[in-house]
Amino acid sequence: MMDVTASQPSLGVDASYGIAGRAKTSFDSKAQTIIVDPALHPQTNSVLIISACGASPTGQCAALVDGNGQPIGSFGNAGITGRLPITVRSTAFQTDGRILLAGSCSVGTKIYNWCVARLTAAGQPDTAYGSGAVAVADGVRTAAA
Repeated sequence: MMDVTASQPSLGVDASYGIAGRAKTSFDSKAQTIIVDPALHPQTNSVLIISACGASPTGQCAALVDGNGQPIGSFGNAGITGRLPITVRSTAFQTDGRILLAGSCSVGTKIYNWCVARLTAAGQPDTAYGSGAVAVADGVRTAAA
């Protein structure tokens, strides 16, 4: 279960969001909720949330929720993506609605410290971006254990 709270600068909790300023969304019954850098969509006011999901302690999924904290069904699978291709540290919306995810990733036996993945506006990997939706910064890597 994910708990999201909306706030207004210098005013505290925004009581008009969800129920009394809070909304809960279930990612995965096994997940420990760790929210990473939520991003606000500039046109729709929906919020992109990255959280732990699945059995892997490093697996992450994304959810897109509306102004009431409810998953947007047209995004991913009923509002939530499958496991993301990178470990996300930061997120941003592009003006066309596509989503950039920055963080680290593994490719073969290498761990890359600087990776960027892109999702379509529908929450699917954007395979036209990088290699299989992921771009890797060469030269910044360590051997995988």
